[in-house]
Amino acid sequence: MVRSCQPLFSAALIAYVENHETVLTEKNALCTPVPSPERPADWLLMWAVTLANTARWRANPGLRAWLSQCRLNNMTAVMRGVKPDDSAKLALLRESGAKAGLAATKLPALISATA
Repeated sequence: MVRSCQPLFSAALIAYVENHETVLTEKNALCTPVPSPERPADWLLMWAVTLANTARWRANPGLRAWLSQCRLNNMTAVMRGVKPDDSAKLALLRESGAKAGLAATKLPALISATA
């Protein structure tokens, strides 16, 4: 999987990358495998890889456009319910994104502390 607990979405994203990217290192970077958790501390590593993958996907214009249309992408369903003039919902989404970024920076220390 390339997103935690999302096997169908992961398969679709891998197929997109395989079809649209030509450089093997870029393909591999966009499809970093997310380890399945086997013990509670493993959830930290799972989220670290998931958040890193998501950041790389957003930086790729073609993949970002595909993600916005993919029915298997849970964020597509979330965004479908947000109108462009709904400033309260948009603010919550921005805040959530900022918190995810902050969490991503703290995860390596947490992972080290549990090792």
